[in-house]
Amino acid sequence: MLDEHNVLVKSFRKVRDHIQQNNTSNFCLRLFRNRTKDPRTHNLPTCDEVAALIVGDFHNLDPGRDIIVRRTSGHLEKIKETYASFLPLQYPLLFPFGEDQYHEKIPYRESVIIEGRRKRLRVTFRDFIAFRILEREFEHGGIVNAGRLFQQFVVDSFSMIESQRLYWYRMNQASIRCDILRGLQEAIHSGENKPSAVGTRVVLPASFTGGPRYMFNNCQDAMAICKKFGYPDLFITITCNANWPEIKNFVTIRGLTASDRPDIVCRIFKGKLDHMMNAFKKEQIFGEVVAGTYTIEFQKRGLPHAHILLWLEASNSLKTGTDIDKFISAELPDRNLYPNLANVVSSFMLHGPCGESNTSSPCMKDGKCSKYFPKDYRNSTIVDDEGYPKYRRRDTGLSVLKKGISLDNRYVVPYNPQLLVRYQAHINVEYCNKGNAIKYLFKYVNKGPDRATIEISNRTENGRVLDEIKQYYECRYLAPCEAVWRIFEYDIHQRWPAVIRLSFHLENEQSIMFSESTTVESVVNRNEEIDTMFLAWFEANQKYPDGRELTYGEFPTSLFMIKLSERGILDNEGCTSYNDIKTVAGTIHNTFKEACVALRLLRNDKEFVDAITEASHLASGNQMRRLFVMLLFMDSMANPFVVWEATWKLLCDGILYDARKRLKNPGLQISDDDLKNLCLIEFEKLLSVNGKSLAQIETMPQPSNSEMAQFRNSLMAGELNYDKEELAATHMSLMSTLTTEQ
Repeated sequence: MLDEHNVLVKSFRKVRDHIQQNNTSNFCLRLFRNRTKDPRTHNLPTCDEVAALIVGDFHNLDPGRDIIVRRTSGHLEKIKETYASFLPLQYPLLFPFGEDQYHEKIPYRESVIIEGRRKRLRVTFRDFIAFRILEREFEHGGIVNAGRLFQQFVVDSFSMIESQRLYWYRMNQASIRCDILRGLQEAIHSGENKPSAVGTRVVLPASFTGGPRYMFNNCQDAMAICKKFGYPDLFITITCNANWPEIKNFVTIRGLTASDRPDIVCRIFKGKLDHMMNAFKKEQIFGEVVAGTYTIEFQKRGLPHAHILLWLEASNSLKTGTDIDKFISAELPDRNLYPNLANVVSSFMLHGPCGESNTSSPCMKDGKCSKYFPKDYRNSTIVDDEGYPKYRRRDTGLSVLKKGISLDNRYVVPYNPQLLVRYQAHINVEYCNKGNAIKYLFKYVNKGPDRATIEISNRTENGRVLDEIKQYYECRYLAPCEAVWRIFEYDIHQRWPAVIRLSFHLENEQSIMFSESTTVESVVNRNEEIDTMFLAWFEANQKYPDGRELTYGEFPTSLFMIKLSERGILDNEGCTSYNDIKTVAGTIHNTFKEACVALRLLRNDKEFVDAITEASHLASGNQMRRLFVMLLFMDSMANPFVVWEATWKLLCDGILYDARKRLKNPGLQISDDDLKNLCLIEFEKLLSVNGKSLAQIETMPQPSNSEMAQFRNSLMAGELNYDKEELAATHMSLMSTLTTEQ
């Protein structure tokens, strides 16, 4: 079939025929990328339109954007996925006619450009793949019905889509830079005019979906909802059921399984998830819901599941065990009274069997269930002192036989009967009033950027700065369902109400993005007069007196938002300048920190002195110095100098010992001033690893390296290791014995 219909196969057969007829090795096959005709409006390309056999000197040929196929050279050559013939060559069974697939010059229809107001005029690779994996009545559906080959196709396609995006970020690292306005102004004053010499490189920005900054920002948005509405009330997990009738009926008539059609699985799950979220808001299954958020994850076996957090209106919040029992059950229902509910509970909501009866269960670790099943019997639901619920699990005598093991109420995963019967899937509903539910929801963040932000350690590997793009892309597990979900551009995170990220900055320290191709002076001139969100708030307070009663954080919630679209955490009202923020009771303070002290917003630093003193009983000097630097890094102390003066002897612990050991001089003595300076140098080293310096901390003294050489050179240290007071006394004693002539 391929020999007869596939133009690419015919092209390669032409090479075979040439070898058989002409005994020459000096030839190649050139597969053209560009076409003279539009493949959307013309018939299948002919063999001559797709490829050409070139005989003779082809070594100096510039292949450009075409594919040159030569005899085996022993070397691998990369073919870009944007070649029109790439997919037909990679998947000849999915494209048996060898017809052209994606290339970079496919335009959007004019109607799509006008109606959608698109800035991009060409179809992207993601657009094209999303179009190709949709089943249509007038098409045979050879791609979507290819079984395991279709799974490979969608995973391969999305990996190419993502690699294109990451490649763009990597190739544009040198052209996009970021710095603060004041830093650029200082660069001009110092005579520097090359953008490549200033600013920091942007590695993987927050706009990259699924990246660490993207997830971190979403985590901060969820925390902002917590700040507004308190801790969430319910934590719900729903897992896709591959046996849903909508999926089962669709794949059965085609002789396939659910895993063969990840596109259908994702579309059905997305529809049911959207229906559930609308039910929470409109049907008020748990009462009035004021806020919610969810994130999508994918199991290793491919099925998607969603983690959902719901915030209930205060009058509907769950305060007691009786309130919890109205919506959450952890018991087997009576099959005679509730036959449908009993069936779905026994199918989806029983844990195990595990323990001694099944030691090979995935939940078993060190001979025990990691989920702590079986639970204890309990006659009523209670919330313990830590805020965790212990659900009612009465000994009703009901049990279900699963894998030959009898399971009772102690093995039931908490559920909501109404949701379970309606959606026929594993839906775990948990009472939640703890902030760590947010952390579980964004576990990637807590193990990555969130921890690295405050970690006092070396962030390089083998002397090289870590590559964020490589770190994100390497060893990543990609399932077919995740590939399809991302190809369809379904949300992996959603929340309501909307969260507006309020940016703020110190005077002339707003971040500026600029290209290396422009001069620093032009960048400064262009950005000095541009309002940021924070500066626009100042301007709005000058123009609209009615808005001066609003803080920066309250401003977006008012009608002024409609006029200005400007967007925080500042509590002063009606500020029109930075001096207004530093003004307390008519007094303009020198720093924002002094203003906070005057407002009594900062606690007494005595607690930090006590903490370091307490830690000194068990911790080493190195550990205490790391603790102090962490406090500096997080800006926890109102006046770090006060804490430093009160605890410097404790923080210097071990420095003298290390110097004696390093210099092999057990009698080495170091003055208090030198000891303090050595300790400050240690602080500077720890801070510099994380991109900070003692120079950025207003009240802290700066270390001096001018007299520290004596503590690095053993000979110099030995010569300078003398008691100045003793020598001074000896000097005076000897001077008194001198005669006049002497």
